[in-house]
Amino acid sequence: MRIRNSLIALFIQRIYSRHNDAMSEATGRISSGSRINSAADDAAGLAISEKVRARIRSMKAAMRSSEDGVSLIQTTEGALSSVHAMLQRMRELAVQAASDTNDDIDRGALDKEYQQLLHEINDIARQTRFNGRLLLGGADGMPPSLSIQTGPDAGDAFLLALDAVAPDALGIGDTHVRSREGAETAIAGLSDAINEVSMKRAALGAAQSRLDARVSSLEAAAEALSAADSRIRDADVAQEMVRFTQARLLAHMSTAMMVQANIMANNVLYLLVKQTVQAGSAAAQANGEEEKGSFSAVPTGEESKASEAQAQAKPQAVWGEDS
Repeated sequence: MRIRNSLIALFIQRIYSRHNDAMSEATGRISSGSRINSAADDAAGLAISEKVRARIRSMKAAMRSSEDGVSLIQTTEGALSSVHAMLQRMRELAVQAASDTNDDIDRGALDKEYQQLLHEINDIARQTRFNGRLLLGGADGMPPSLSIQTGPDAGDAFLLALDAVAPDALGIGDTHVRSREGAETAIAGLSDAINEVSMKRAALGAAQSRLDARVSSLEAAAEALSAADSRIRDADVAQEMVRFTQARLLAHMSTAMMVQANIMANNVLYLLVKQTVQAGSAAAQANGEEEKGSFSAVPTGEESKASEAQAQAKPQAVWGEDS
């Protein structure tokens, strides 16, 4: 049995530290809800999870960009809807002015409304903007298309074509209904303008449908990647509770065994103390017997007197026999 280095106590201490670390790790995972709280927990899993998270966040940014594109298209389509309504009213005025049942005064009155609607179309083209960007022309330098980022990688862009709808661009800038000939010319130009605006609105509707489909696709992909990241990174609370309970029970058992190891060391100390006490008792007993023997060897006063009397009586008896 060793005292200087208690191997049993050292072993139990190492096991206790292991269980205590496992209990602390399980506690951290339960409290944070994450299985990977540091790179040491799972280096490969951490690297994969960070890449997945970067892609998820990029997808969410692309979703917001696509939704902004939808808002831009809705703004443009709303302006074109107003232009459409005004073109139809202008064509109605041109048809009315083309009839000779109207004199010049009537045609002049019709032309006033016609010109005001023409100016309003020009104002819509110059003022329709989204986040400061011109959408329907009316000024120099308007880009032919806008690039909308619809994916998490470079090059995942959607080009949205932008066409001017100013009266000059539609071919109705110089039209009027002040005469029958002018009204007939306006009717033909307005028919073409209405068809052109209809095609623009149809193209915008198709682009909006595409962007809506892209947003739905990105949502599904982000959901799948989030589930994958959850399987890699999130903690299984039930499993961690089992690990925590097991580690706590084993730690308590290790503590109890550590007490037993200390008791074993105390037993050694008890044996040493007992041997010392027994050795002291034997030495004291031996000293007592030695002292007792020395006391019995020295004669007392009465014993010396009796010895002298016996010595004197013995010669007298001998002398009597000789006489």
